[in-house]
Amino acid sequence: STTGDHGDNFSMRSFPLGRIGLQTKNPALLWLLTSLSGERVDSYAGFTNNVPLKSGGSADKTIFSMLLADSYRRARHPSQLKPPPPTAFCEPQRGMVTFRSSWKPDATYAAFDGSQRSPAAQGHEHASGGHFMVSALGEYFAIGLGRYNMEQNCQNVVLIDGRSGRSTDGQWHMMKHAAVLLQYQPGEFVDFTGVDSSLQHNCYYAKRHLALVKGTEFPSYVWMVDDINKNNDWAEYWWQLHTSPANQVRLYKTHASITGWRMGNHLDVHFVLPGIDEYRPSHRLKRLSVDQPTTSSYKYVSPSYTSNYVRGLAHPADQIHYSVLQHSRLVARIEGWNGRFMSILLPRLKNQAPSKVERIPSLPGSLAA
Repeated sequence: STTGDHGDNFSMRSFPLGRIGLQTKNPALLWLLTSLSGERVDSYAGFTNNVPLKSGGSADKTIFSMLLADSYRRARHPSQLKPPPPTAFCEPQRGMVTFRSSWKPDATYAAFDGSQRSPAAQGHEHASGGHFMVSALGEYFAIGLGRYNMEQNCQNVVLIDGRSGRSTDGQWHMMKHAAVLLQYQPGEFVDFTGVDSSLQHNCYYAKRHLALVKGTEFPSYVWMVDDINKNNDWAEYWWQLHTSPANQVRLYKTHASITGWRMGNHLDVHFVLPGIDEYRPSHRLKRLSVDQPTTSSYKYVSPSYTSNYVRGLAHPADQIHYSVLQHSRLVARIEGWNGRFMSILLPRLKNQAPSKVERIPSLPGSLAA
């Protein structure tokens, strides 16, 4: 998952990952290092193709790989370790949270971005407070777009009236305003986290909470609750999910379904709104749509760069390793006095019947389904 400018192909990765793996005697970090992408996606960044290892995986063509070569045989997948590494992780300064249902290949994985500004280093900061990424059943469904995608319209967050809370005016600029991670609570059956992105939304307040529900007889799923107040007035809230290039999105009356290109498995996306008597007029799902958005740095990234970049890749989905410039976006437009609603993301196998989601009556200010 891309947590800023890059996915898994960041250059010079061998030295820090390999050294930490050796010093901590962590064979899972060595496995991670040998499993990362080696696609050459940008000559400016100096990426090089990987070379295969007899023990499995690959190594990038750098002097550090030669220095670490003897250690690669110790690499082990996390599922092979006793005990296996934890399935939940939080980096408190950056505000980055990851949850996974297991270390099995069909696990559901959710990454949640607190978008905090670390005092350790300044990078190409994105307006990603509340941005989520989801992989499940071997498919990458909700993605991070990487470099040149700075504003909220390039993140999996809610837009107020269809616009980013802060604008870069088409340039490639850092988003200075931070968000704040509110909560991190892993559990046996449900992992839970939340973020306050009010500054990035530029509104009265904006909060999002996410949970991973870890099932045993069904694929683990994700639910989120957004709670956004523009200015104590009626507004239109655009819930966004940017999906991997080559994935297909199908729209229904009240929900959508994304089909992954790797195996043909699905992610069904449902929405739960407040009760019809809780607000007058009540919230409503105005429209579901799919579009092909452009980067927020459209004045910096030329159309010729985009076309040449995508044309030079072996597969359109290879963009996910660095910068996604051509893809599809699912948008749910919800009208209301505030952006208070639940979204439910249900993975299912390609031969599995879809679930039926029904809203359950609940107390004012709460949502249940």
